[in-house]
Amino acid sequence: MTTDVGIIGAGAIGLSAAHYLTKAGLSVEVFDSHRVAAGVSERNSGQISEKEIAPLQGPGVVQTGLRSMLSPDSSLYVHPAGALASLNFMIRFALYCNKRSFERGKNIFVEYARGTQAAMEEMADAGDIDRPTAIDYLHVLSSTSKAAASRSTTLSRFDVETSDLIGREELHRLEPALGEAATDGFIVKGHTFVDPGAYCLRLGESVVRRGGRINAPFMIERITRQNGEYVIEGPHGTSRVRQLVLAAGVGTPALLKLITKRHRLPIYPGKGYSLRVRGGGQTKHLLKLEEAHVGVTPHGDSIHIAGTMEFDGHNPRYNQGRVDAIIRSARPFLNSGWDWNATSDHWVGSRPMTPDGLPIIGKVPGQEDLIIASGHNMLGMMLAPKTGQSVTNLVVNGVDRASEPFRLERY
Repeated sequence: MTTDVGIIGAGAIGLSAAHYLTKAGLSVEVFDSHRVAAGVSERNSGQISEKEIAPLQGPGVVQTGLRSMLSPDSSLYVHPAGALASLNFMIRFALYCNKRSFERGKNIFVEYARGTQAAMEEMADAGDIDRPTAIDYLHVLSSTSKAAASRSTTLSRFDVETSDLIGREELHRLEPALGEAATDGFIVKGHTFVDPGAYCLRLGESVVRRGGRINAPFMIERITRQNGEYVIEGPHGTSRVRQLVLAAGVGTPALLKLITKRHRLPIYPGKGYSLRVRGGGQTKHLLKLEEAHVGVTPHGDSIHIAGTMEFDGHNPRYNQGRVDAIIRSARPFLNSGWDWNATSDHWVGSRPMTPDGLPIIGKVPGQEDLIIASGHNMLGMMLAPKTGQSVTNLVVNGVDRASEPFRLERY
């Protein structure tokens, strides 16, 4: 039996595509070498904003990074062992760290992300995912001057609504989870939060209910083109699909090489670290601890703390020093009730980074019925519903105007 569409990757991107494709009446088969949400999707921050969204490559990133990128405590770190392998990407990355590229990327993202929150509400109305939570985004700093400068930068870059500056007493009243170093801040409104692991699991269930299949684990050894179909082979079996979507994050370039060596995907692993900690109460906001360079999101009776960007070639090694650096930087900004001696779920994962900070979404030139949906950098959860819609348009109609800025041909 031949399936209409095969999707490799059971993360937020692949499952969002499967969701919309099965809604369109197509038969879908999803493949993953591990399980649903086994990669970076599960540990995404889950923060959704249609307006405060931009590429990582901003003005000043290179200057800031060069001063500290060889320090293990730096928010941007190049591991000495991976420095040579990272060099080509870092040069290309640096070329986009300017105001013109940042503004262009930001405007593209804002236009593309429009309607994301409505799409998630529609999924929730249909019972396909848990309903996202409306929640404010609290920027936290250690002085009035720093908070004022950050708020000014935020307002100049993004079309968002913020609160006035908030002083220490009011800040701690609004957010009891904060600690002594947190003295000033401001709120950005219009954000929502979704648990990324639950999003993927629920969406996978809905895909199966509509007749889709999820094969995980499924190790892929070969992908060939035979009689107008893609044949996917591995020790777990063989499947035939008419159209194929590669949505496997940092694994996508290797998958493309199984099919064609005419194209190289400029997707590079940028390692992120996270952990969870209990004991200090529940956060009432999404928190951006700006000087610590970490984000804090709620996770049941604990908080999820994530941050840093580490370039280490393609080595998946876990660096405990990076987690220790996150704890050292975040701890002063959070109250003394958090039990830092019993942190849990220490994690490292590779985000699929691109030189210009934009994803790659579109058909592969010269390859019939082959679509790339990857390279979402740190914005996979935020862009997942819209990417799913784009993939569905590409499969059904052969074209998707919204994702044209993300085509592979731009490189």
